[in-house]
Amino acid sequence: MNTEFDNEIIHAMAKIDGFTLLTLEGQILLGYKESRCLGMHVMVPNYLKDLNALHEVETLLEDKTRKRPLYTAYTKELSKLCDNNLGLIVHATARQRCKAILKTFNKWDSKWDL
Repeated sequence: MNTEFDNEIIHAMAKIDGFTLLTLEGQILLGYKESRCLGMHVMVPNYLKDLNALHEVETLLEDKTRKRPLYTAYTKELSKLCDNNLGLIVHATARQRCKAILKTFNKWDSKWDL
């Protein structure tokens, strides 16, 4: 499912993931990320389809002190999207995970709800 807002959602996810200097070249979103390639623009993952890229973003939610307030908030949001069943979150789609992450960071725009 592609929506007219997919690029906006991917752009918002890229900012959370640490990408800066985001530019759109044709249909490809490029950005700079310190940990990836020094001084180069690289292709931003399609977070709406790439569970591996989302796993990297999910690790940003984990706190090394084990308090994990962001991760707890994220799992609550994801659970809501999975019929309030915590057991189903392991089967959540990439799109559902993006929505939960963006809601956790208060970056979700209601116009993206279709």
